[in-house]
Amino acid sequence: MRLRCFDHATCAQLLLISLLWNPLRALAAPCDAADSQCSARLEATTPLGAVALLQVQRSHEENTHHSRTNSNKTSTNANELVQEMSLGQAEAASQVQKVFRPLTSDQEQEVLRLHDVQMVHMQEELEVQKSEMEQQKSEISEMHRLLEQQKSEMERQKSAISDAALLQRPVLNLEQGYRSAMRKREWHVHKDKQGVGVPPCACQTNGADWVRPAAREPRCVFIDLGAANGNTFDHFLNDGYGQVKNCPSGGAYDAILVEANPIFNAALKDTARNHPGSVRSLVSSAAYMCEGSTSFFLDTVDVRENFWGSSMSPNARDVQRSGQKPVTVPLVNVVRLIMESTLPEDYVLLKMDIEGSEHDIMPCLAKSEAAKLIDAVYVETHPVEWSLAGATEGALQDSISSLQASGVYVPDYNSPS
Repeated sequence: MRLRCFDHATCAQLLLISLLWNPLRALAAPCDAADSQCSARLEATTPLGAVALLQVQRSHEENTHHSRTNSNKTSTNANELVQEMSLGQAEAASQVQKVFRPLTSDQEQEVLRLHDVQMVHMQEELEVQKSEMEQQKSEISEMHRLLEQQKSEMERQKSAISDAALLQRPVLNLEQGYRSAMRKREWHVHKDKQGVGVPPCACQTNGADWVRPAAREPRCVFIDLGAANGNTFDHFLNDGYGQVKNCPSGGAYDAILVEANPIFNAALKDTARNHPGSVRSLVSSAAYMCEGSTSFFLDTVDVRENFWGSSMSPNARDVQRSGQKPVTVPLVNVVRLIMESTLPEDYVLLKMDIEGSEHDIMPCLAKSEAAKLIDAVYVETHPVEWSLAGATEGALQDSISSLQASGVYVPDYNSPS
């Protein structure tokens, strides 16, 4: 029979046992048989005893013969197993030699070349992926910017719709006014030895000689109080206070530019000549709540800021810094200007940057019939101490609230000039 085992040590042990077991058993059998024979020999004197002894001897010989035969077969099977194991080991060793056979120089160079090509390819793929990720990041940033822009536009439209709902007359769908960067002024209130100024006249809301305008096509009317050299009018033309094309009658407009500082006379007259029939310049004239004349103090130090600190008040900061240098100018009653220049069908925008006089004009305007003709007011606020009429704190805000309650759009505002 063929021995089956799992390792060489086990096979060797089984083979040794197989080879030695039968001879040992054969040697042991005579001892056992001897004992029996001894018993049998005691009875050998009888015929039956002789027969029994003969049977025992034959049995012993047969067992010996079978043991030798089995031993030879076992030895043969063990030799075959050893031969098969040797052949298997030799074949495995041959396969190992084939697999791990050393590479030639050319083969090594080819392997290195393929490795380099693979590394370059992987590097290119990484660069492509990096580029795609950067592009996606840029696209996400652009989408975020567009979303913020849409959000801002929606907020603006929401505000415009809310403002339009307050108006009692047809709305022109003008955009909300220009929001310039806040001018960082450090307001210092300086009072002269005589205290606050004296107002040249009192609030006047009507007059027998006031003449309403004749019928005409509706339009936008831009009234610029503190027009400087016309820069805020340019801002109006550039849609800074709303799209001019949305004005009535296909974008028709009139502009009235009021400025007290004589340094701007030439520039404002040129602006009127360049826009005949549409622009009227009231030069060397100060906007106020009544008519007459007054001293107007010049700002001579803020050259880069377009002399923005000139004022009717001697207490204004830049007037103080300039040494309180006055010129005499006529007064323009803003209420009368509105009443004689606008129709109810017009869209009227009033811009006011007049260095403190807003505290006197706005309360007077709010209680006049002219307030019903205004659609939007852009007023820059200055210290109340610059009021010539001695306005009280809060009076300006009360007038603004009154105008807003009647449907006038009055945003927070800082003039671009």
